[in-house]
Amino acid sequence: MEPDTRNILLSVQYNGSGFAGWQRQPTVRTVQAELEDVLASMVQHPVTLRATSRTDAGVHARAMPAHFTTHRDIPVRGFVRGMNSLLPQDVAILDGAEKPLDWSARNASVAKTYCYRYLVSPTRSPLLAPTSWYVGDRPLDTVAMSAAGSLMLGLHDFSAFRASGCDASTPLRHLHQVDLQVDLETGMHTLVVVGNAFLRNMVRLIAGTLYEVGQGKRTSEEISVLLSNPEPRPARFTAPACGLTLEQVHFEGYPRLGK
Repeated sequence: MEPDTRNILLSVQYNGSGFAGWQRQPTVRTVQAELEDVLASMVQHPVTLRATSRTDAGVHARAMPAHFTTHRDIPVRGFVRGMNSLLPQDVAILDGAEKPLDWSARNASVAKTYCYRYLVSPTRSPLLAPTSWYVGDRPLDTVAMSAAGSLMLGLHDFSAFRASGCDASTPLRHLHQVDLQVDLETGMHTLVVVGNAFLRNMVRLIAGTLYEVGQGKRTSEEISVLLSNPEPRPARFTAPACGLTLEQVHFEGYPRLGK
């Protein structure tokens, strides 16, 4: 008798600095390929990992949910321990769970939290550099940045914050939270963005635009224009990938909205 098919969910953390993004691509190193190759060696059959989203080159994840199916009867804790013993140091499995066969992480997710980190300091920090953007020691106008960010809350056409080549069927996205948090001791400025879904480079374009607001190069009124005009515009300033981390994928706690 054939063993039952199982649907295994993994929570993956990685430093994206050494990866060309999440999605498997020929000739370059990706997170999906690293994980699938290790899993295939454990279960002795090809594996396809299905994640809730795709991060770009250089972007990090604190907890990326991804799941796969297998007939093998390895305990979930065995997958976690086994994979962590075989994976490189810049990617790890935090935990795992078994899900019903019809469960899909992409379909079950209702929101995602991203953080973009700017380091404002007289000197750069080798320890903080991998997951933040060092912007120098010029103070940012955090009040203006917060005011501009609040204009993005709710449902908007984010065509102005959409990279060329984005294949999403609609630019409409709903943001639940856009907050700027400042650690005065370290100089770390953390932009927290929670939304039902995101367009390609959307958070990095928001982060870059709000950085320009913080420098006095752009106003809240300009942000209103970008949101009210449904026509795509030339790309705004895209903040570097190093500062962006997918913090959490939410499966509850937010209303289910169209994606």
